[in-house]
Amino acid sequence: MSGAAKKWFIGCGIGCGLFILIIGGIGTVSYIGIKNAVDHGEDIEAGFEELRAEYGPPSDFVPQPDGAVPADRMAVFLAARDAMAEDRKVAGDILRTLDGQEVDGKSPGFLDKAKAGIQLIPSMMSFIDQRNQALLTEGIGLGEYLYIYTMSYYVLLEKDMTDGPGFTVSGEDEQNNGPIRWETSEGSSGDTQADRERRIRRYLHRIHLAMARNQLEAIATRGAPEGMKEQLEAEIALMEDEPLRILWETGLPPALQASLAVYRDQLEASYDAMVNVLESGLVEHD
Repeated sequence: MSGAAKKWFIGCGIGCGLFILIIGGIGTVSYIGIKNAVDHGEDIEAGFEELRAEYGPPSDFVPQPDGAVPADRMAVFLAARDAMAEDRKVAGDILRTLDGQEVDGKSPGFLDKAKAGIQLIPSMMSFIDQRNQALLTEGIGLGEYLYIYTMSYYVLLEKDMTDGPGFTVSGEDEQNNGPIRWETSEGSSGDTQADRERRIRRYLHRIHLAMARNQLEAIATRGAPEGMKEQLEAEIALMEDEPLRILWETGLPPALQASLAVYRDQLEASYDAMVNVLESGLVEHD
């Protein structure tokens, strides 16, 4: 496995050809090999390649000069999210089960966690594959999708970018060649969230800064509302000084704020805190 699919595995801390089966309540796991993960990974990689061929890498996306998201593009974004709703719920419920949270009013027991452990990787891969297919079907690139997702949820709705399960999956070394361990011991969630936030911010900073520079170039050729150029230049300067800052972190510009705010209820309804880890920078694709 190589390219985008390999990045996806590494970004989630999962080595190729490995799967996790829970055998204990907290911090104890076993490992079994799975061949079909590699095959499914190739499908995911093919989806990434098709999106890249059609729209370029995420960092190529050019926001509107005023930063706003046109209504027709919001409609496309929301349609794509609707298309992946079933896979999002499946993945979210599995992660909630493994995190010890109630699912449909039921607290998970040992067998529930064991079953969820078996389903974990296939469900995550299915979600990413379905998302890619939804984007291709609806006609939206990863860059535009990521721009709308992050501006909507992390800035407009002030969702925590560390949203996700209270555990982390990690390998023994950078290449994830060693055994995978599942760290869910009590008191580890703070470290998990801190590490997750650094990784997400590092990735989004790079992508957002490229998008902001693209937007500045668009302003030079197409113009923008009064003051937008100066506001964007100031934001870019802040991002250049702060390597973990995301775009418009302290407040959206008026046009972008207005274009997203009217969809607040729809955006809220399609958000799953658990699945955020698959939507954000932990699933790198640039």
